Amino acid sequence: MNLYGYVINLLEIVISLHITFIVLGKSIRLCFDPVIPVKGWKKIYVQCVESAFSNLPIDCIHDATIGVFRMSTAHLRLARKNRPQLELLQREWDVRDGTASCHQKEREEIVAFMKDLILQWLPEERIAVWT
Repeated sequence: MNLYGYVINLLEIVISLHITFIVLGKSIRLCFDPVIPVKGWKKIYVQCVESAFSNLPIDCIHDATIGVFRMSTAHLRLARKNRPQLELLQREWDVRDGTASCHQKEREEIVAFMKDLILQWLPEERIAVWT
């Protein structure tokens, strides 16, 4: 199964779990975290956001969060050693204060793109961003 298929299958499971909470009378937070900038990431996340919001009652969604991919440098070193074939791990990351993440320009692009998608359903004050 490719990454796109995996994400879509996982999304279906997550949506069904959220529906269970809604049936129990709970409001939910949709967390689009981490957003991982892989090849075709925009297409993947458009479908992810649209599927989540179109399959869940909007009045039961309390808020949403956006988080750009980040990982401790210690964990990244270990992951690179154990999974050298994964392109994602081998790319050049911006490292600050022991955390590896996307470079500033890419982080800003990801946040702006995701925020624009989510603003179609939620007002800005109900969207939190983690970078």
